[in-house]
Amino acid sequence: MSTENPHPDAAELAALFAAGALSPDERAKFEAMLADADSGCAKELQALSPAVEALSDAAGPVAAPKSVRDALLRRTREQSPQATAESFYIQRDNQGEWKEFGIPGARMRTLFVDRERMVKTFLLQMAPGCEIPSHPHDDVEECYVIEGDLHTADTVLRPGDYMRAPAGSLHGRSFTQGGCLMLVTAGVDEHELN
Repeated sequence: MSTENPHPDAAELAALFAAGALSPDERAKFEAMLADADSGCAKELQALSPAVEALSDAAGPVAAPKSVRDALLRRTREQSPQATAESFYIQRDNQGEWKEFGIPGARMRTLFVDRERMVKTFLLQMAPGCEIPSHPHDDVEECYVIEGDLHTADTVLRPGDYMRAPAGSLHGRSFTQGGCLMLVTAGVDEHELN
């Protein structure tokens, strides 16, 4: 296909994709069309970005129900009866130290560094108005928003939202309006292991 003659349903498919209204099969087909630069779908989806972000912003942040937050925190504090000191690593809520992240208004608490896989899992807390500049991803990065809002990748992530950035991707600037707390898993360099 050429961009002069885009897919006839590109606008409709882009709108349904942005709304999360496609079935898993339809979503996979649309994502394949996105990869085809000539399908016109990427252009249609990009045209919807301001409307999707405006709708997200208008909805405002929605905090996870207290019962969900309490259950999650309780599970992180409890040790399974089958667990042994050799098989599980547990870090309690009152353990671990918050350190500066290297960006004003951001701090992190390392939960675990997997030296074998060269991966770090950490909590990232961003103060209201904090901004992370554009940066490349040498490895996969996964983010799960626990509290607040994160404006990234032309969308707004809210509590319960997950994002995965593939290795080799360029992550545009990210910022928060009201502050946020995220669980992040990312690759680390040799110097970060010490």
